[in-house]
Amino acid sequence: MKNPIFFFIFSSIFLFVACGKREQTGEQLLIDQLNRDAFAYRYRNIDSSKIISEKVLERIKTYDPNYWDGKARALNTLAYACFLTSDFDIARKYIDSVQHIPVNYANKEIEETISKTIEARLLLRECKYVEAFTIYDSLITIFNQAPSILKYNDFIPAKYDKGRYYWAKSEYLIGNAVLNYYYRNTDLTEIMKYLREAENDTRLHIDTTQLSILYYTFAGAYGESDHFDIEKLNESFDYIEKGLSVLSDPHSSNTYYVANNYQILGAILAEEKVQRWIAGNDTTRNKLNRIKEKYLVGKYGWTVDEVQSDTFVLLLYEKSDALFKECGDPYQVMASGFSIGNYYLQHNDTAKAKMYFYKCIEPGYPLLDFTIKWRKDVYEALLQTLAPEENTVDQAKEWFRIYSETSDMIAKNTKVDYKMQQENEKNKSDSKRSKYIAWIIVSILILTVIYLYHSIVQNKKLKEVQADLQLRNKELEDSQSDLEFVQQKLIEQKRMELLTYVVRGISHELSQPLGTMTQTLFNTSEVANMIKNDWKEMSGSEFETHVEDIISDLKIISQSKDIITDLIKSFRNIIKENIVDSETEFNLKQRIEDIVKIVRPSIRSNIELIIDCDEQMMVRSFPLLLGQVITNLLANANQHAFPNANAHNNVIRVICKKEAHDLIIQCVDNGIGIPENELEKLCQPFVTKTNTNLGLGLFLIKNIVEQYMNGKILFVSNKGLSVTIHIPNIIL
Repeated sequence: MKNPIFFFIFSSIFLFVACGKREQTGEQLLIDQLNRDAFAYRYRNIDSSKIISEKVLERIKTYDPNYWDGKARALNTLAYACFLTSDFDIARKYIDSVQHIPVNYANKEIEETISKTIEARLLLRECKYVEAFTIYDSLITIFNQAPSILKYNDFIPAKYDKGRYYWAKSEYLIGNAVLNYYYRNTDLTEIMKYLREAENDTRLHIDTTQLSILYYTFAGAYGESDHFDIEKLNESFDYIEKGLSVLSDPHSSNTYYVANNYQILGAILAEEKVQRWIAGNDTTRNKLNRIKEKYLVGKYGWTVDEVQSDTFVLLLYEKSDALFKECGDPYQVMASGFSIGNYYLQHNDTAKAKMYFYKCIEPGYPLLDFTIKWRKDVYEALLQTLAPEENTVDQAKEWFRIYSETSDMIAKNTKVDYKMQQENEKNKSDSKRSKYIAWIIVSILILTVIYLYHSIVQNKKLKEVQADLQLRNKELEDSQSDLEFVQQKLIEQKRMELLTYVVRGISHELSQPLGTMTQTLFNTSEVANMIKNDWKEMSGSEFETHVEDIISDLKIISQSKDIITDLIKSFRNIIKENIVDSETEFNLKQRIEDIVKIVRPSIRSNIELIIDCDEQMMVRSFPLLLGQVITNLLANANQHAFPNANAHNNVIRVICKKEAHDLIIQCVDNGIGIPENELEKLCQPFVTKTNTNLGLGLFLIKNIVEQYMNGKILFVSNKGLSVTIHIPNIIL
């Protein structure tokens, strides 16, 4: 070499490697080969894998008790084989054996890492997500560094050891993707980060079972994307097909992962928009038909009638449920049962839906111990099965309490996860600093041989360290702003959960005027039939009067029905598209009179409605939400203010005043009033004195006024009840 300095350095490294290399005995070489064979048999023949590994342990015990490398590999292979056969207790015994080997051995770090990845997969199957997350968190540093710095049999790692490292890394990446998908409820980008790395890193030793997990997690992540469209639907179908293709190989067939594909396919097809896309797109329809014909019928024993059945989605859920029960996975058994319940709920079979949801909250059911996310979803689904005519208010209160508590717990866990991610970033930064310090130490050692060369390298490295520290400080400052952003998102999430209850309550409250309109239409039809049958006996003026009444009633009913339908549609969009009623300018009195026309048929005939409002008063606000407030105020007074159905001189008065640009709306009745000690409970959900409603009316009014109009609501009871609403800065 032309440069004697480089020649000296490389010669020193070569001698160091040569002196550090450890010779293996013939027995150790045989044990290593048996370990390779056992690991290779873990899918093709699990029994053979176990037998070979047990044979390895016997040979080590007899011929070389101190060969800890071989023993650790055999124990890890046995642990993974027991995991694949759902023998979790035995698997944990082998995992503990690896992690408690009392001496240091050459491959200790990599074998302990493998045992931890197997333990994390086992915890995922047992739905112990927090423990699994903790393990994956502890392995970040190991899998983010170059494998060559881990301890191996030799200073330069052997191919077999690198293979075990990269197989463990693929387990780590896929396990993290599954964890993010099922438990942490993170966005598609976070899940795809792990999936893409596992799919694209050619060094990884991904086996067939890992491939099937990779594919169904891809499919599920695309299917549950916030921006799900026909392109992501096609990608989901592609990955489901890939997964079913891998699992159709007899050497890699696994009923657990087949059931996962059934469940994900059913969840995707249950969406109404997916059915529309399939009906209107030949490419998408052909992909689904290929899955049905080539794999479900051709490979997995489905009949043609089953894949063509109108209940195909239900069959997917039922078959996945049966397979998960065979595998004994409590999380997936619960998930498939929940999916079946949702199917019946979507098809208006509330009784069957409630039956499946009830199973998820039975005493001792694993759901309550494993994951709070599912607990929230189950109680939300149960609330949807409530019927107003049933005496379910107390039950609804309890379900609402649990739903609220679990929602808060999920938000809290999200914050904890974010803090752990911050700590991970700090650990990464510390790891990089340690790496640079190690390089500085190496430079100092080289300085003892060639001091001049060392000084040049050291100065360069110190500058790199300073630049990196500045970069890390900037990243820490950016992470603080990210925390504020996440907190704001959590506030918005709670806001949306509140709106969900607003929409449900409004839909419930509107069912009564819609029913009244239906009855009015029926009465009008009766009058029309009377005219049809008796028109010859009527005078001209009687005939014209009846016709004009019918035309007037039909016009009012048609207008009312359109307004209410638009209102329901607008508020449902709050949940589906994260939008609310848009602000616009309108005449307040005209708006209130339109509302009175809608609710008048449902107000008892012995009650007089009086509207006291300036005809020229123009406001800029949310017409649909303001209409909902007025409707609920009138309905509340009608239901509770006048218990005596035969009494007279009953009055409900709506008064509109302006104070500068602020609007004051008062709804005053001369009814029985409310005791002073009950006024503070008026706006609490599920507080009602009747069994005909859920007590959400005033709760919804309060939230609409405060959340969307920045207003206030006040109750005063003297001779009757007075409700005063103050909405700032809306009068033009």
